[in-house]
Amino acid sequence: MHPLLRNFGDEFNAVLVRLLAYASGLAILALIAADVVGGGVGGAAAPVPEPQARWSAAVRPHAAFSLPLTELNTKTIAYEILRHPEGGRRDILSWSEPGAARPLARVEIYRPGGEIAGFGPAATAIAERAGLSGPDRVQAAGVVGSKFGPVGLLGFDGDSPEAAQCLGFMLPFESARAAVTGWFCGANAAAVRTLAACALDRLTLVAAGSDARLAELFARAELKRGACASSGQPVVAQANADWITAPDAPQLRGRLARD
Repeated sequence: MHPLLRNFGDEFNAVLVRLLAYASGLAILALIAADVVGGGVGGAAAPVPEPQARWSAAVRPHAAFSLPLTELNTKTIAYEILRHPEGGRRDILSWSEPGAARPLARVEIYRPGGEIAGFGPAATAIAERAGLSGPDRVQAAGVVGSKFGPVGLLGFDGDSPEAAQCLGFMLPFESARAAVTGWFCGANAAAVRTLAACALDRLTLVAAGSDARLAELFARAELKRGACASSGQPVVAQANADWITAPDAPQLRGRLARD
């Protein structure tokens, strides 16, 4: 073969190899750019579907609790039962004004299954259920007595003149694996305190099913029922209160000793 033809063939092969290398490099860069644009921009902007609420209304609801409140007999009364796939049950009793965003009164008996390991702080539970912005909107408001024992109250602002004062509560019973949470609202703070205490005394277990621990809890509590009428007759605010259940700090008597 002529030397010129041999040199031309070598040069042609070298140029062809370089062109193929350049083309491969451009193709790789194009793939990287497409991945960055598609995954980084389009992927980030793509909405992430929120998980559906796992609580759903019971298919065959059977009321397990009773709470007669003649004081609120003009309100809209509702009894709702929610179930969780992991075994939890929430019995929710509420008394509302038509069109109101928040019930005037609400009592929830929560019997968890495997969805939670334990009950959280009372302020957090009340804030979540009342639709407040956070637990900092809830403040300690004294203690009232009930058949379940002393109950710490947590106050928060209402959303109407009729419900200007709201008092929430949470009673966790670890032994029975249950918690009673709720609130009562009204224009008079003293009347709301009395209603909250009487409502807890009137809360009655109708059907425990196979929950022996819950049945024992309510049976023991019934032995300590207070003065509130179990039939749900209206109550008035009590003027007298001991130093434990008084809404304010106790008054000190006598003179303080001085050094």
